[in-house]
Amino acid sequence: MGYYTDFKLDVLDQAPIGSKTPIEDITKAIDKLDYFRAEGYGESLLNHELDSIKWYDYQDDMKNISSQFPNVLFTLRGEGEENGDIWVAYFKNGKVQQSKAKITFDEFNESKLV
Repeated sequence: MGYYTDFKLDVLDQAPIGSKTPIEDITKAIDKLDYFRAEGYGESLLNHELDSIKWYDYQDDMKNISSQFPNVLFTLRGEGEENGDIWVAYFKNGKVQQSKAKITFDEFNESKLV
């Protein structure tokens, strides 16, 4: 069965002007992930989206790709099939920072009743 997640990948080259990573090189590395190629994405580096897939090794895969392009920031967003399972992971130079969404509600305020 497994757990399905919707993914969105954004790519930002943070290298100084004149030393930018060729977009074709980054595209080739991303295309090697069967997840993106299988869904037919890979045309635009800025906005890869995958709906309802099982990608359990996304951290290892993205750390590997990011280590190949140390000046590129990869932002991977995920929304799992369970309510509230929303997160973002930033990958740069083979490292990852991941953060889960924090869902909050305002306290009751009678003056806001309409």
